[in-house]
Amino acid sequence: MIRFCIAPALTIPISTKQGPNMAQQTLFKSMIGKLIPRADAVNEAGGKAYQLSPKAALAQYAATGCLSTTFYASERDQLKTVLNLCAHPQVEPEFIARVAIYARSKGHMKDLPALGSVPRSRSTGRD
Repeated sequence: MIRFCIAPALTIPISTKQGPNMAQQTLFKSMIGKLIPRADAVNEAGGKAYQLSPKAALAQYAATGCLSTTFYASERDQLKTVLNLCAHPQVEPEFIARVAIYARSKGHMKDLPALGSVPRSRSTGRD
């Protein structure tokens, strides 16, 4: 053991021992990782992901999507997904309208809010 002297009356022992007992093994262990649910879907990249509800998925596409080709999905794939989400029975036309308004006003999106008005106009009989 080496002693490091800070002041004449105070010395701090510094261990030079290296090995598995150097750090406390339980210091950063947590139960949180054990309580998180396992991924139940696969994303476009082939990685593990969480399946969103149809409403949450539509809101995510509206706030973050641009209907343009990305590395993992084409614009056609994204458009097809959004249209399928709009047609889903759990997604009401009023929700689609609210999402479109939010995406335009808060997210400054242009393409998907305009697309969000199409299912609404079809459900009301307007063309």
